Amino acid sequence: GLLVVGFAKVEEALKRHEIVALLHADTAANDGKAKLDRKLEALSAGKDYIAPKNCFTSAEISLAAGSTGVIHAGLREGGATRAFLQALDRLSAYCAGEAEIASLRQDKE
Repeated sequence: GLLVVGFAKVEEALKRHEIVALLHADTAANDGKAKLDRKLEALSAGKDYIAPKNCFTSAEISLAAGSTGVIHAGLREGGATRAFLQALDRLSAYCAGEAEIASLRQDKE
């Protein structure tokens, strides 16, 4: 119940101030992403703002949502959302470290 999928449903949930974070598939259109991102940023004014995440494919978001063809997803506040975002931060840090290590390896060759 913490995941809302589909542009229109996410937009409606944003209007009701239910969304704390957004996920966009890597194939999402820039105008759609920008529209939802602006709404989330405006609603988050004065609160902790969680930048939208654009690091997943539609297939990955769809699999997690138990749906098909998901391009935009909104996350509602809750324990699972916090745990997901913390895991995503750890993954991002790990990937950044791996990129740095790969760069160092290339410099030595």
